[in-house]
Amino acid sequence: MLSTDQARPETLGCQREKFYIPAGVTYLNCAAMCPLPRASYDAGVRRLAARARPWSIKHPEAEHEDAAGARHRFARLIGARPEDIAIVAASSYGVAIAATNLSIGSGQTIVMPGAQHQSNALHWDVLAREAGAAVLRVPRPARG
Repeated sequence: MLSTDQARPETLGCQREKFYIPAGVTYLNCAAMCPLPRASYDAGVRRLAARARPWSIKHPEAEHEDAAGARHRFARLIGARPEDIAIVAASSYGVAIAATNLSIGSGQTIVMPGAQHQSNALHWDVLAREAGAAVLRVPRPARG
């Protein structure tokens, strides 16, 4: 939490033009499904158009290079190694993979944010139940 003598971070301002959201629409259910930014949508359309005509793709390995490049850029952004980054279709898939590959024993505790989205929490609940472990949901502090 910022003290009164600390500078407040700059706000981004309106980002509406970066999305295909019509005027008069306010969409707030981003925990379940958020709108794609225009750049992501447009890139997806280009990729789907190419995949509809796979014989026209000059360099099929470019798809893997694109993913590798994204992993490197994101790793650099957060101070990680590229091999620490997994690209998955949805966070719930990533959580399912992690939960499946972790060895949790009886009496251990899985700790997660109290406001975790159910699609992510479900995997940890199942893992804990099957292993005889506990799940501790930590509530957000009242002061942030």
